[in-house]
Amino acid sequence: MLANEMSYGAISSNENPLVTASTTYNSRCLALATKPAMGGGASPASAGSISRAGWAVVLATYLAYVSMYCARKPFSVVKSTVQKEVGVSSQQLANIDTALLTTYAAGQLSLGLIVRLCGGRKRALVLAFLLAGAATAAFGAANHPGSMLGAWALAGLFAAPASPLFSIVVGESVPEQVRVR
Repeated sequence: MLANEMSYGAISSNENPLVTASTTYNSRCLALATKPAMGGGASPASAGSISRAGWAVVLATYLAYVSMYCARKPFSVVKSTVQKEVGVSSQQLANIDTALLTTYAAGQLSLGLIVRLCGGRKRALVLAFLLAGAATAAFGAANHPGSMLGAWALAGLFAAPASPLFSIVVGESVPEQVRVR
């Protein structure tokens, strides 16, 4: 058996080996990342249920994440209105979209550094939500293509770590017995 078959399981001839390996690797990383911290575990009686604090974390982070996600989407719907009312060219609209996507990708790469600088995952997640919300609000208030581009770029940068941090923080708040069902 080859080394990668031992790590990722046997790969059938009709599957793309890179996709299979990547999917398996990502699943294992998420499982490792969401394991509860050592010590301070739940009592056996409550091991199969989510605590009130766990539910509060799940609901608060879910609502914040959905709000942040939904705040990004309307821009694609109102582009023609923005173009007419603000006087933004098609190229400037394309640049604004590209700024969000580019900084979002860059923000994904900086996740480890962000968590380290913020002093933990929960702090980094709260900060990401707050800064992404502020940048999105600034984008909504902007009336010049340059300020729109800058605010949208910051929104992408600050929103980038929220998705993986959301998964990890919720995973840490929900006991493994509940996640594995």
